[in-house]
Amino acid sequence: MTFADLVKGLLDSSRERMKTPISGAFFLSFIVYNWRPILILIFSKASIEDKIELINSFYCNVMALIGPFIIALLYTVAVPYIMMFIDRVLVVANGARLISSYQSKSKEIEEKIILADKELELQDKISRNKDREELLNQINHLKIENEQLKDEKNNFLITVEQEKSELNHQIQKLNSKIELLNLDNNSFSFNMEENEFQKLYNLLPDADLLHFINLPTNVNKLFPLTEFSFASKEILLQNKILDQLDDVYSFTEKGLKFRELVVRKKSTW
Repeated sequence: MTFADLVKGLLDSSRERMKTPISGAFFLSFIVYNWRPILILIFSKASIEDKIELINSFYCNVMALIGPFIIALLYTVAVPYIMMFIDRVLVVANGARLISSYQSKSKEIEEKIILADKELELQDKISRNKDREELLNQINHLKIENEQLKDEKNNFLITVEQEKSELNHQIQKLNSKIELLNLDNNSFSFNMEENEFQKLYNLLPDADLLHFINLPTNVNKLFPLTEFSFASKEILLQNKILDQLDDVYSFTEKGLKFRELVVRKKSTW
């Protein structure tokens, strides 16, 4: 066993002893009984030797231990008996008070029951003659409401069908307009591109245009343009017909379309 285990065992043992009733009572009694030497030891400004000499001379005696022990013993043993005596006295008083309270509540409940029975009898006599008439009125009212609901339902279904038909008609009109707009846009885009290609076609010399027939037909396919003039190359690059990579070139998507136009025109030429 190490020293730490020994200290821990002593602390655990002391803690368990302090939990007993006599230990706690003795500790409190000792502090109360010897409050003066404790205050002198803690708060006096005298030297520690003077404090010890003063406490030994006036307060350090047998009663400093026996007094707190007797008080703790009386507290531990006598207090439970005193509390038991008080509880027994209070049991009688509490029992009498509960009985009186129960009797009062029971009387009050009986009176309320009698009053409730009389009120029920009165209400039964008053409402007995009215029940039949009220039931008939309710039945007639429900029949009228049912008919009204049926009419509202039919009217609602008719309105829904009309709105549905109108919406379908409007959708058809919108679809037709969209198709026309798409055709116009496609035609406009095609005409714009054709015009641009025609202008570009007119700018290039015939000698360079003839070389288009022998160029590759794939995008990103690299090829040299040694036969083309410098001005033609610049025009094709500025109009995004070709992409340049060092000394070789490749067609763009737009360039392939332009090549088709050139081939088509030169084949008919």
